[in-house]
Amino acid sequence: CNHNAGSLFRISWHGMGSVAQTAAKFWHDAAVQKLTQKRSIQVPSGQHEQSKHISAIEELEREVKTKHRTMVEAINLNQNVYVLAKKSIMILEAVRKRMGQVDVNHGGATKKMKAMNKSEYGLGPRVLLWCSKELQRWAQSLQIIDDSGRPMSYTAQAYLNEKPEVCGETSWSPLDKKGCRTVFVQVSQQTRLRSIFMKNGLSQMNDDLIPKAVKNSRNHGDLWEKCPQWWGNNEDLDDCSPCKDDQDLLSGILNYGYSGFDEMLKEGGCFHKRIKGEKWYPSSDQSERGGLINASPPRTAVFTGGSVQQRVNQLTRELSALEDNADLLRLVNERSKRISAGDMGGTLRSENDTAGNKAVVQPVIDAFFKKSQKQEGSGNSVSDASVEVVDADDFQEDTTKRKNESMSDEQCAIISSPEEKHKAE
Repeated sequence: CNHNAGSLFRISWHGMGSVAQTAAKFWHDAAVQKLTQKRSIQVPSGQHEQSKHISAIEELEREVKTKHRTMVEAINLNQNVYVLAKKSIMILEAVRKRMGQVDVNHGGATKKMKAMNKSEYGLGPRVLLWCSKELQRWAQSLQIIDDSGRPMSYTAQAYLNEKPEVCGETSWSPLDKKGCRTVFVQVSQQTRLRSIFMKNGLSQMNDDLIPKAVKNSRNHGDLWEKCPQWWGNNEDLDDCSPCKDDQDLLSGILNYGYSGFDEMLKEGGCFHKRIKGEKWYPSSDQSERGGLINASPPRTAVFTGGSVQQRVNQLTRELSALEDNADLLRLVNERSKRISAGDMGGTLRSENDTAGNKAVVQPVIDAFFKKSQKQEGSGNSVSDASVEVVDADDFQEDTTKRKNESMSDEQCAIISSPEEKHKAE
């Protein structure tokens, strides 16, 4: 993994804790402001109106208490990112278990493959399976594995069931099966896309992988239902690359997220000048290239995080497939080299044994699969999103030492994915 190439896209548990604390404080302050405004309103004269006014104030007071407890918990988690990491993995596993089964086509039927590509709003099932395995690797590193080998999935609701008296004082929200699937799909997409950008870097993504993903998506018959009319038309830009829009979209969605999509547009870039008065056409009016093939009346649309999610999912699916194929080819080549080296060593040993008439014990098979020496990441802390690189497997080795100690931010920095080392093993 080229850490320097993908350093722009790294995040840390400490950075995530800071975001959670900032968001919790924002919502708490907003609730306090609403309560203050409600109290400043003159109480109506009628008895019914007075009753409604008092009820509204009591509801806002309960909301402020709930938001305050949430803010306190976010502050505590930001101060102990090791606990934050554990809780994050457990709640994602709880969401995964409640979202239902992920169907994967093990055959070669073309129709089934196309149906798979359209599932999960264009993301397909394999990215979800990748995220499930990623959760398991993190759980092993954090030592939160249950007896079945899967990550533990405890949430606050499990404790609330044992203490119903505090249920009304705790903030929680139920998620049905559909809601859990929506959450897990988006988390899987963002996590997988970030891991690929981190591994390859922006230059290789723009020059090689994204153009290939766009081509494969087109060959698989993907259509973007809300494709803007100007998409792919970069003649008025300095960079006339046919994939320029897709490149900016993928990197932008990682830097800003879906919630920060409007902020990304305000910052400028190639999208800023072209979104005014935009139109989109039904998918039936798009050619295989994604362009328009007739002049049917356009429908007014807004270029938003919701409208681009289908396109991002499709490209993430294809990028993940390219990455899986590259990793498989690399492992096959490495295995071939090890086998060749092992055969050569055996031949030399046989010749020496014959000449010296000495007995030699052949090494066990594990000797050919020793872990390679880890390359330490940089420890320079520049910002919340650029801190010491600690792999999840290295994090596990140090767990016992840090178990009863209060850890500093640098000790708790957990960024990058454990995927690379796991595959190398």
